[in-house]
Amino acid sequence: MMSLLIAHVLLFSLQLFDTSTLDFLASMQNPDGSFASARWSDGELGRSTLRTTRTAIRAHRLLGLKVPNQERVVSYLKACFDKESGGFAQEPGLMADPISTSVALMILKDLEQPFEPYLTRATDFINANTSGFEQVRMVAPSCEELGFSLPNAKVWIEQIEKTRNPDGSFGKDLGRARFTALHEVALSRLGIPAAKEQVVKILNEGQRSDGGFGSDSQFGSDLEACYRVLRLYYRLQRKPNNVEGLHAFIDSCRNADGGYGRQPKERSSVHGTYYAIILKDWLNQLKYLEPMLWDFDDVAIGSIPEDWFAARALPERGSRWGVVTSPSAPKGFALQQQSSEGPKRQFNLCICPESARDIQLSVKVRALSGVVDRGGGLVWRYQDAKNYYLSRWNPLENNLRVYKVVDGIRTQLDTAQIKTDIDSWHVVRIVAVGRSIRGYFDGKLLIEVEDDQFSKAGRIGLWSKADAVTEFTEMTLRSATTDDIEEFSE
Repeated sequence: MMSLLIAHVLLFSLQLFDTSTLDFLASMQNPDGSFASARWSDGELGRSTLRTTRTAIRAHRLLGLKVPNQERVVSYLKACFDKESGGFAQEPGLMADPISTSVALMILKDLEQPFEPYLTRATDFINANTSGFEQVRMVAPSCEELGFSLPNAKVWIEQIEKTRNPDGSFGKDLGRARFTALHEVALSRLGIPAAKEQVVKILNEGQRSDGGFGSDSQFGSDLEACYRVLRLYYRLQRKPNNVEGLHAFIDSCRNADGGYGRQPKERSSVHGTYYAIILKDWLNQLKYLEPMLWDFDDVAIGSIPEDWFAARALPERGSRWGVVTSPSAPKGFALQQQSSEGPKRQFNLCICPESARDIQLSVKVRALSGVVDRGGGLVWRYQDAKNYYLSRWNPLENNLRVYKVVDGIRTQLDTAQIKTDIDSWHVVRIVAVGRSIRGYFDGKLLIEVEDDQFSKAGRIGLWSKADAVTEFTEMTLRSATTDDIEEFSE
């Protein structure tokens, strides 16, 4: 039986997947650590490959969990390495190929294994042996994710561009949206940006009456095509026309075992299940393309916004929240942490129902009082009152810090010194994309850190500590991509 902890983790995995989805994924793992995509009609596990194994790893990460039996996964991966060529095969004992080599490098990165010892020979192998669009599109992700370029990339780009239609699309007829998405994502990963409005128009024209997207087949939509198309929407930070229809199509592919087929009534597979998980994740992120703003002017005095809730790390006093009139606030109202009675180790939280992973989140903060502690800040990827990320300003210490809170214990990830007017309003802002976190104070980038403790979506909220009485207003949430990750100036 699955533990209560894992069940609790999945409860917050976009609140979209139950424990049966994880049970299905676990059932597809072989004793050697590899994953099969599906089962044969007799119930036996089908063929395992590196591609399917990486798909399972990514599905687990999106659910906020590590892949089971990681040491066996690594052993399986290493068994696929061909010492003579420097490449990797899709299975142990087969010939190395560029796609499997690209996938292997990404698995090493996903599992935080050293990939540098393989990198030079692997990239030389990829560069020398990649041919045809299918191989090019499958090696482009490792170029992007690991940050390397290949001499033959220019040739590949020219070859792709030769297949473009006069209207800017790729493919034809029913499969035009899918093929355009495949080609544009490959080009983007090789450094060639898409013509945004032109491409979005092509994608919009490809959405079908069942809400999904499909190939050039007449037999309806499928999750693989939906994945290809929505990935490009997400990279362009645009939404399909019929979001609800796409949600409904994804749901129609779910089976009683918790897995998903690529089409309705199709047998569950690792790939189908991964497509469903990441499609739901992207759709959730795209909800926040337009900023959401909370200035608390429509909340009754003394109350907190509807569907928000107060939480605290310890059962002792503290974490009493309510909206107050605040003449210096932009709209005249603020959400205030009002308790000055919290013990030293009390964390006072007020949590919003919105849930996201890659975000830009900011709030105006005014530190009213506090002897043990003062000020406050933002919470994101909140799983429960003892597990989340935190960025907070403390005027008593003159600093801005980013922490992760794991099982109620704070671990500092980075800190920056600040000296500012303690009585004024100040803006705390974070940008979090994947494992990259950037912290800002009054518009200035002060913190740059990497961490992957919480890799999945979680709720957002506000925070103060101990006896810190603090006001918050103009909390703003919007989605973020890697383009929003700023680097410190050299």
